[in-house]
Amino acid sequence: MVVTGPKKTIGLIMGILFILVSIYILGSTFGLNIGLEFLDFIVQTIVLAWIVLVGAVFLVIDAITELGSKRMRSLLAALIGILLGLVPVLHSFGILPFTIPDIFGVVVYALVMIILGGFLIWDFTGG
Repeated sequence: MVVTGPKKTIGLIMGILFILVSIYILGSTFGLNIGLEFLDFIVQTIVLAWIVLVGAVFLVIDAITELGSKRMRSLLAALIGILLGLVPVLHSFGILPFTIPDIFGVVVYALVMIILGGFLIWDFTGG
């Protein structure tokens, strides 16, 4: 296991939280009552967009320290996360005239958070 400092540990914690929150979001979207009503504010496209955007930027910072093809894979996943995160954020500021629909967006952002979380965990393990 190759771990270099607190940045990797923060990435691991973020990755685990991303996956857990995504499981909650997907469960609540498809009618599963998990009983964590205090997390219901997260199930909004703009909140998820900000979370994905912050996670993707952190993945870029984390991927810079990786080597070879692992760096490129992490940067590609982060780029997709940044693009998907920027669309609703720029729309909320009136810069873009279009956005991702709410119903479709929640599921997409939950899946993107699972992917970003997986890459953050993968970068922690040095795999």
